Amino acid sequence: MLAAFKRSFSSKGPSRISSTLRVSQQEKEPELPVAKSSAYAKTQDIANDRRAYVRLPGVFFSAPMPDNYRLGYFPIYTAPGLSYVSLVKRVTLGLSVVGTYAAYMIDSGSYLSFEAAAIIGALSVLPLPIVQYFTKDYVTRIYRLYNTDQTPQTYENLTKDETLVVEKMMMGGKRCYNELVKMDNLKLKKTWYGTTVWQHIDDQGVERTYTVADDIGGIKMDRLWGIAEKNTGIDNGRLLMEK
Repeated sequence: MLAAFKRSFSSKGPSRISSTLRVSQQEKEPELPVAKSSAYAKTQDIANDRRAYVRLPGVFFSAPMPDNYRLGYFPIYTAPGLSYVSLVKRVTLGLSVVGTYAAYMIDSGSYLSFEAAAIIGALSVLPLPIVQYFTKDYVTRIYRLYNTDQTPQTYENLTKDETLVVEKMMMGGKRCYNELVKMDNLKLKKTWYGTTVWQHIDDQGVERTYTVADDIGGIKMDRLWGIAEKNTGIDNGRLLMEK
């Protein structure tokens, strides 16, 4: 009987172990969640064509680009304070709405004067335009735009008529939209409060500015900063390898 027990254990044990290994090998790691507002999430939702959605100047809604253009799979730049800027936008927007309603209720009642209601409403709404002004050009992510018809994918072809897709945050701080930036038209501009921003003037003469943090993104972003400096007439040695 002991020999029969050993035979049954030796025959069933390896099969259980092998089946467990097969199940563990078939298990896949869960994919990391991607925000629906990001440009990369849109390429995942339409995996068949992976087109980029951009907003042209003077147009409120985003439109898809031609089928032969696609976004890079991962951004070359991600803003370091993305979550904080989004939180500040949401808080100031919600505070202005709640403060305006509270001022209206105070003015409708007979407990406080109109001056008190006006002060409460003004203090609640005042942070909103200030925050929106300083964050309207805040760049959340930058993607490279690829032309799939341009083959082979060499360095010369990729840098010829180089175009980026720059993602900016909307007023509510929850959704984002994309804009096209051509590297040939990109320069640097000094703001009145001392910050250096990207300046892009398209073929129609429309000027747009972008707030991008320096020293973020490694050598890829360092190269883009070097191109913007070269177009502006500044030489800091960033494009030393391309000279």
